Amino acid sequence: MTEFGQPAIFHDIRQTASIFTEWGITVEHKFVITWPAVLGFLALSFAFAEMHELVHTNAGYLFGGCYGERDFKVWGLCEASKAHPLSYIATLAGPAFTFIAMWAGYLMMRRAADLPGRAFGMAILFASMPFGRILTVLLQSGDEYLVMRQLFGDGDNHKFLWLLTTTIILAICTVPLLGAFRALPARRRWLAFLALFIGPTVLFIPIVIIGLNSLLLGGMLAGPGLLGAPMMITLWFALCLSIAGWKRAHLRTWLI
Repeated sequence: MTEFGQPAIFHDIRQTASIFTEWGITVEHKFVITWPAVLGFLALSFAFAEMHELVHTNAGYLFGGCYGERDFKVWGLCEASKAHPLSYIATLAGPAFTFIAMWAGYLMMRRAADLPGRAFGMAILFASMPFGRILTVLLQSGDEYLVMRQLFGDGDNHKFLWLLTTTIILAICTVPLLGAFRALPARRRWLAFLALFIGPTVLFIPIVIIGLNSLLLGGMLAGPGLLGAPMMITLWFALCLSIAGWKRAHLRTWLI
């Protein structure tokens, strides 16, 4: 019994119900993994990765009216686009898309009125693969660092430019990632966070960058597809979009 003469269970229920996150949703929930949700999440992640590349190549198209060669791993500008003084914007356009998608997912998650809505926003956030942006700059690579070196030179200040680029990317990613971390259930929070954060990139590399790209470079479906992409990439993108759309309802079931 409590000090007010009520059964302790009612006190516990009230206490549990009063535990809310910063967005007013109870934290007494679970993170649930199902195969349909995993399939939909990975398909969405791979679709976002291709959207990132399409934003690059089509931004470049706007500067020269032509497409450069590309595969799953590498893209380039045609000669007319390279000659444009603002062609570096095409390089920045891909990361800009990724960061916009990440923040859109974060805002959806933050403003969600229920757990399914929060789970869907979280899926959008992590499907943008922010780990990929962080990893590439830590390896002194990536679009953002390339543009910084292009704009400000590649002499003795390259270490400063790398540190500056790394700081900017971490600053962009910190709030959404921290929000997603806090939105996950306390039990096994780190495990769930790392699976969502690192998992898509870890699987993307062997499946797409190594596997599919090897087939494409070997000549399979290497003819022209849509929007400057080879046919294999166009078909892969359509498949990923179709699966993500098919399983979209399951992206709302991570949290119960």
